[in-house]
Amino acid sequence: MGNRNRGRRVEPDMSRHILAYRVLSLMLLTGTLAVAGCAQTGPGSAAPVPYESSAPAPTTSASSPTDSPVPAQPGAPSPRGACTGAPQTQTVTLSEQDNGRQVCVATGTQLEIYLKGTMTDKWSNPVPDSGVLRPVASGKGALAVGVSAGFYVADHPGQTRVTAFRGSAHFEVDVSVK
Repeated sequence: MGNRNRGRRVEPDMSRHILAYRVLSLMLLTGTLAVAGCAQTGPGSAAPVPYESSAPAPTTSASSPTDSPVPAQPGAPSPRGACTGAPQTQTVTLSEQDNGRQVCVATGTQLEIYLKGTMTDKWSNPVPDSGVLRPVASGKGALAVGVSAGFYVADHPGQTRVTAFRGSAHFEVDVSVK
């Protein structure tokens, strides 16, 4: 019996349909794998999980015992430059929960800011109002969908305010570098 189509000529229209079907199948498979890869949020994934550092250096939160938070009060002047305790020397990671805080870091300390929004309602990138913090490449690859981030190193002594916006919401952190 063997192959019944052996030696038979396949109609050109049929070849186009088969090719279109194969291309469409390949595109769907590629799209599915891409979406699955982007949604992965565990160790070894390409997208870092916000609020965690993948750098080998240990990290500290802005709310460590040596750096007590100072809540922002609308209309009140910020306590810029009011460091209490020793400045932090390890990477400092901030999020929208740190809004209104005062952070005191030593020159050379890295500062990472992750602000979680949605794909349609993202925070603006956090930006310092002076050159006290120097932007640096994160080396972390792509961020999770809806996350805005800023990566800085404390360049020289001084004070700066880092701000970001999301609709009517406002993020603000005062950073003192010693």
